[in-house]
Amino acid sequence: MARSGREALEIIENRPIHVAVLDQSMPQLGGLQVVKLMRAMTGAPPAILLANQLTTNLLHEALAMHIFSVLSKPVDFNLLLDALARVMKRHYEGRWPGELNHG
Repeated sequence: MARSGREALEIIENRPIHVAVLDQSMPQLGGLQVVKLMRAMTGAPPAILLANQLTTNLLHEALAMHIFSVLSKPVDFNLLLDALARVMKRHYEGRWPGELNHG
């Protein structure tokens, strides 16, 4: 768990992460900024974005950045679990996650 966008990037760079769940309004770097920087990394994990307001602009940006899902806050726990299950299934379909291979 990260307290800021910069801390999230550090975790993603240094630990095997299956899915990044990012808040659009994190301190220092927002969720979209983290995804932009994360995409430059080799093996960047898929992302789910949490946001206070789901604007058309935000959804278009998220779609263009290949963010798997955008959920509104407060997040319904069951919707988050469903999104996590779907992203994991799609990301690892046909592969076994014994060795992390983000691609």
